[in-house]
Amino acid sequence: MRLVKRLSMPTSRFTLVRLIRQAPTPPRRTPRVLGVDDFAWKKGDRYGTLLVDLQAHRVVDVLPDREAETFVTWLKAHPGVLVIARDRAGNYADGARRGAPKAIQVGDRFHLLLNLTTALQRFFERKQERLQRLAAQEKAARMREPSSEPPAVADPTASRGSPLTVTEAQRQGRRARRKHRYDEVIKLHQQGASQVAIATLVGLHRDTVRRYINAASFPEIVRPGKRSKLDPYKAYLRERWAAGQHNSKQLLAELREQGYRQGETIVYDYLRSMRERPEWREAYTSTKKQQAPSTSQSDLSAREAAWLFACNPQKLRLTQVFKLDHVRRSEEELEIAYQLAQDFRVMVTRQQEANLGRWLKEAQDSGIAELRSLAVGILRDFDAVRAALTLPYSNDYVA
Repeated sequence: MRLVKRLSMPTSRFTLVRLIRQAPTPPRRTPRVLGVDDFAWKKGDRYGTLLVDLQAHRVVDVLPDREAETFVTWLKAHPGVLVIARDRAGNYADGARRGAPKAIQVGDRFHLLLNLTTALQRFFERKQERLQRLAAQEKAARMREPSSEPPAVADPTASRGSPLTVTEAQRQGRRARRKHRYDEVIKLHQQGASQVAIATLVGLHRDTVRRYINAASFPEIVRPGKRSKLDPYKAYLRERWAAGQHNSKQLLAELREQGYRQGETIVYDYLRSMRERPEWREAYTSTKKQQAPSTSQSDLSAREAAWLFACNPQKLRLTQVFKLDHVRRSEEELEIAYQLAQDFRVMVTRQQEANLGRWLKEAQDSGIAELRSLAVGILRDFDAVRAALTLPYSNDYVA
């Protein structure tokens, strides 16, 4: 609008919007390298297709669905595509083959790793009972071994005879985890590890590692208690309450005479807490105090196990490394699955096309049905997968 006024062409904003919408869309050249991936118009219900020029890094078109025929129609209307980077979906493979038969199809490397994780998740769903037994064995071993860590009680003045509340138990659990990480840092420091290496292994910030190393002992977190503007007058209120004065307005008036100038709500709330509570609330509070939180760790899920097997081990925390080693070394088939998963990850991320044939043979000979199924799917889409390991194109900009 400012530009229109400067050009001495006064008009309304509605006219400008209408003219912009009526203007013809400038023609776009057909991309030579096309990225194809689906997206959700409504997740779980309706999906579309996003087409991106991977060289210009811009969206070319949006298709209303992810059907092969729609993709074929678009490719025939836009000849000249030389490379199509896509996921492993059969519809896009079929559409690219029929719509641009001379184009080179490139399987997206992210989707290849996603296919690996999905296969591993199905594998661990079949091994769920094994994971549960491993978790039970680990728990039993922890109960048999004497704990090398000090008790998790952070407050030495806390009553040792009364049961912990849920909040207190959670606070002590957080303190125990901090103490465990502190012990790991000190142990690695004594072994000669650098602060950068310790931060990577334990998963802490380098400033935290430096603070732990320089501390004379485990640094406790001391938080100041909450203070209330009513604190100077609470002793007087308790004294008057014990003397039998339970009228809230009268007590507030007496506080005003003593110089209290704050709000009345905190006075009423404090007096309400001093009143006798009903029996059901007393029983409820007593029951909540007796409920001890479960200290046993949850079983390793199939999804978590698949992630541990497919992840770069250098990115795992020390506790995750221990958990991974405990699982993979418990059974020969699990060790084989881990080695195949890591070989596949390295092959895809480093684009080692020369290792593809060897990996496919090892996966088929492994006896693991889920990885054998992954190998069969790769063989069906072999040219696109091999192109993914040799060409630099991927669907990064599409995602």
